[in-house]
Amino acid sequence: MKALIARVKDLLISPKTEWDIIEAEDVAPRRLVLGFVAPMLAIPTLATIVGLSVVGIQGSRAPLLPVAISTVVFYVLAVAGIVLFAAAISVMSPKFGGQSSFRQALKVSAYSITAAALAGVAVAIPALGIFAMIGAVYSLYLLFIGAPKVMGATAAAAVNFAIVTTITAIVFALVAGLAAMAVMLAAGVPPERLTAYATAGATTSAATSAQTAVLPLEA
Repeated sequence: MKALIARVKDLLISPKTEWDIIEAEDVAPRRLVLGFVAPMLAIPTLATIVGLSVVGIQGSRAPLLPVAISTVVFYVLAVAGIVLFAAAISVMSPKFGGQSSFRQALKVSAYSITAAALAGVAVAIPALGIFAMIGAVYSLYLLFIGAPKVMGATAAAAVNFAIVTTITAIVFALVAGLAAMAVMLAAGVPPERLTAYATAGATTSAATSAQTAVLPLEA
């Protein structure tokens, strides 16, 4: 837990230095997913349950069981989205002079969700939704500076690689938002009680991540 907190703090405060450290690390994908991605994505997941079923929106609370079921399903999809986004990064990287390495790409996908996942706690209180949005934007910044460094893109192509990766993350996040709404509707949450969602982070995937993370676009 101390290592996770230290990693989160350093990525938020000194991301360029921390990406240098991350680039050189050798961490097993399973350990990264279970030790970092899973606990980080649990933050917006639990906050969503609190926001919809405990705090409520404009005085209206959604039924707890359907919300809990749908958010747990989305949580699983979000974790899977992180992995899928890593695979996409690994495939794109050689086109920009970088390496095709799933291990390296998973580090990019996993750690770039940091800000969005942490800020996802604001989902519990709809009025604080702007902070969740700020976290999502900062996660895109983490992705922008981290992807070229960790994947080893050439200096000439680094910016283009960062742009393409960031756009891909946004697409993944939009898909994640639609998936979240579909899952909640299927679980029986009334449409009028739903907030609009989009995902880190996930960064930046579920898929950005489910980069993601779950973010309210309207309160």
